[in-house]
Parts: sequence; structure tokens; C-alpha cells
Amino acid sequence: MFDFHCPSCDRRLVLFPSQVKHVINDDHGITVIVDCWCGELGAIRSGAKEHAGSVAEDALALAC
Repeated sequence: MFDFHCPSCDRRLVLFPSQVKHVINDDHGITVIVDCWCGELGAIRSGAKEHAGSVAEDALALAC
């Protein structure tokens, strides 16, 4: 299960593994693309080299 804040519905939610659409592991860390309960895709960023903002947004754009 993942803890996720969806910017589209502005809620903090718990997501299940079945809602994971993509996992991207690159030089910037790990990005998990998830399908929110509201139907929008979102990005969870983690890893030792986590960077906020545009990197996660770029990964989300590539996943769509």
C-alpha cells in the first residue's frame, strides 16, 4: 500500500499495489506512477536522490 497525496482531488489517500501503473528507476531516484481513486495519474518520488517537482512531472508525462 502507498500513501499518496493527489493534487487533482486534493486528498491524501492509501493506494493498493494494483493501482501502480509504472515504476521508473533512474539517476534521479525512483518514480512510481499510480492511478488515483479519482481516475487521475500521479507520481510518487522516492529514493536517496529524490528530487521534487519537474523530474516527477517529466516521468508522469512519459508514462501517459
